[in-house]
Amino acid sequence: IENVFSQAGFPRGTFQTMMVKGNMIARLIARGEVKAVSFTGSSETGKKVAAESGRHMKKFVLELGGSDPFIVLKDADLEVAAREAVRARFLNAGQSCTAAKRIIVDESVAKEFTGTFLERTRELKVDDPTSPETDMGPLVSEQQMNKIQRQIDETLSMGAEALLDGGPREGNGFFFMPTVLTNIRESDPVMQEETFGPVAPIITFKDEEEAVNLANNTKFGLGASVWSDDRDRFMNLISNIQAGFITINQVVEEDPRLPFGGFKESGMGRMLYRIGMQEFMQLKSLKIY
Repeated sequence: IENVFSQAGFPRGTFQTMMVKGNMIARLIARGEVKAVSFTGSSETGKKVAAESGRHMKKFVLELGGSDPFIVLKDADLEVAAREAVRARFLNAGQSCTAAKRIIVDESVAKEFTGTFLERTRELKVDDPTSPETDMGPLVSEQQMNKIQRQIDETLSMGAEALLDGGPREGNGFFFMPTVLTNIRESDPVMQEETFGPVAPIITFKDEEEAVNLANNTKFGLGASVWSDDRDRFMNLISNIQAGFITINQVVEEDPRLPFGGFKESGMGRMLYRIGMQEFMQLKSLKIY
């Protein structure tokens, strides 16, 4: 990115890449040259960045964690929804803040949806991420691999069932095979925590009110996707979902034509579009008589 800025003709130093330790962040924020702060990362670290920015009266934007719901209504195209759910959940091995981390399906179509979802998931090739034939690469670290395994183990101990029991793969690298869980409860770790890895919990609902309650029962509120062919139904649903970015019949992906950001512990402020630009502007009012 730094090279792109330079090639575009920006003055030297406009964009700088700095590899610093966490204890340097407060010192950087405090510097007079820094007028505003943008942070992408965990909610815990985001709170610290917000506190430091506030201490020095500097504007800030936070894009933090997410536990996006993937809601499938009974009138959805189930083949398409299941295919896209696999992509939404397992892209980048599930290591994305906007990944579909909770799959919420109408109980009347859950069996059909789950069958197709499992079939598609089993087709995923887990291997070298630089290979064009690979669908899913490794996790970022052993620590993250252990955290995902802990979340799965605790959820299974609370009564969940593994339809596809993945787990760490033997050999080099932090590869974690896709895992699909059912018989999920709202209080399970995979529903209440951000699962930054390839584990897909599937939970069912009886009516749309329950679907909304399931979607909102989280401390996060980054994105959500709703799958339905009934406009009145999905419009009524999305008006009650607590998320900053909602898609219909499409996985959640940032779009520079729209502001992006979350509710609750998923962040503050917005990035992208003109609203995102205004986050880093100081407005000045002028009256001439």
